[in-house]
This record gives sequence, C-alpha cells and structure tokens, in this order.
Amino acid sequence: MPDNKKAAKSKSDSSAQKEDEFFSKSTIVAALAVVIGVGILITSYRIRMMAINEFGPVIHEFDPYFNLRATEVSC
Repeated sequence: MPDNKKAAKSKSDSSAQKEDEFFSKSTIVAALAVVIGVGILITSYRIRMMAINEFGPVIHEFDPYFNLRATEVSC
C-alpha cells in the first residue's frame, strides 16, 4: 500500500514540475513577444514621425506646383 502512495506522489510531483516548467517557458516567450511587439510599434511610430520632427507639422507630401512642374518636364 505505501508503494502506491509513493508512486502516486512521484507521478504528481513530476507532472507538477513539468507544468511549472511549461508555464515558466511559455511566460517567458509571451513576455518576449510583448516586448518585441512594443519595440516594433515604437520604432514604426518614430519612423513615421521623423519628417514632422525634422521639418515641423507642415504637409510636405502634397505640392500641386511641384506636380505641375514635374509633368511639364516629363512631357
């Protein structure tokens, strides 16, 4: 009878150890994924705002006069 208790205890200990190991690895992977995701978001935001930081909040992408001149030169 004591052998059954020892076997059950050792089995539950090993399964508990595997669960603890699994949760710790998955927690580390999840935390790493969150850190990488936040880093990507911050980097993409900084890249997008680079023109505004350098030149100010002026629209530089739309210039009708430049488009007219470029069309005249290319034709």
